[in-house]
Amino acid sequence: MVRISSPGDFMSFNHGSSRLLRPALLAAVLALPMAFSLIACSDAGPKKVAADKWVESACNLAADYKKVTDAQGEKLNAIDPDKDPPGAKKDLLAAFDAVAKARGDFRSGFDKLGEPDLKSGADVVKAFQAHDDASKKALSDARGKLGKLDTGAKTFTDDMTKILTDIPDPDFRAELQKVVDKQSDAQQIVDGIDAKSDCADVFFSGSSSSASAATATPSAKTTPKSSPIARTTVKPNATRNERWIVGLCVAAQSYVDDVESLSADIDFSKVASDPQKLKDLMVSFLQNARDRSQQFKRDIDKLQAPDVKDGAKIQSAMSNAAGQVVTLFDKAVNDAKALDAKNPQKLADGLTQLGDSLSTASDDVSGAFNDIDTKYDTTELTKVANTVPECGSFFK
Repeated sequence: MVRISSPGDFMSFNHGSSRLLRPALLAAVLALPMAFSLIACSDAGPKKVAADKWVESACNLAADYKKVTDAQGEKLNAIDPDKDPPGAKKDLLAAFDAVAKARGDFRSGFDKLGEPDLKSGADVVKAFQAHDDASKKALSDARGKLGKLDTGAKTFTDDMTKILTDIPDPDFRAELQKVVDKQSDAQQIVDGIDAKSDCADVFFSGSSSSASAATATPSAKTTPKSSPIARTTVKPNATRNERWIVGLCVAAQSYVDDVESLSADIDFSKVASDPQKLKDLMVSFLQNARDRSQQFKRDIDKLQAPDVKDGAKIQSAMSNAAGQVVTLFDKAVNDAKALDAKNPQKLADGLTQLGDSLSTASDDVSGAFNDIDTKYDTTELTKVANTVPECGSFFK
């Protein structure tokens, strides 16, 4: 029986909850709730909280999260991938999904804490959020790989173990130290967490004293404007599966590029002092995102189903998932139009609620894309995807 030495570790705060399309596509959608949170605070500024109280609240959220990871870790200790590979895979995926939900709950609560009343307060919050985003993606990628494992393979147990052990465990202490180096008062946050051992176990589980860990930085990624034609390199003699994969990746990448561009080009700070203009700009932004989402769905619907087992069902599921993205933005547009711009506080509250609703809906969209890989065998399509440059952002 394979046992996980410390089951809670690989699902700690340093890990979170992609699949045939999910990595970049959902990144574009899931990034929006944070924008709402920032906009909602722009009128009166973020809520300031005494540093010790802020740490206490963050640790309480971490404690709730840890209860879930500990419980799931205990369940995983009982799995036996050698004797029951299908059962082990099922239980493992269920554990990842439970932890992903717990992470969502944690993040929802964290984004409402405000910021510690320190000069470094805003940077501290950004560090937590950036770390959570990266960790969530790491666990999401691992979940995607686990979902593709062949339970009939002789190497199933070794493959499963490798995926789990290869999940990156970033050094959050080192990341916070960068904030301390910039503003020394951030040390109060580090010390406050260290003073609570259970809290430190969650936030600093992947930390080390390694100098390289503290200085390593990811390479910058430039987001290009979408150019589907330039990225389409389907050969005249391409197979049906190659055409489907290239069409899918081009549609997804161009959609991601355009949504990111919409978000980057808009500046809510210029209208923060005028509630009506802020509302109008938000509605316009969401309408543009919705319109682009509709185009994304049309691009998906134009594809001819791949020539694999359940190919028609895979195509239909992808179309339905894209449709959920459209529905998400449809509702967001209507909710934004209903906001009360006559009262600045009501508008701020409404924007926050809108962000929360979008975050919850995005979880459903995430599940829709997840289901494609869990319900259907996409192994052959993944092999094709790994051979075409258009899919480089989605398949590693």
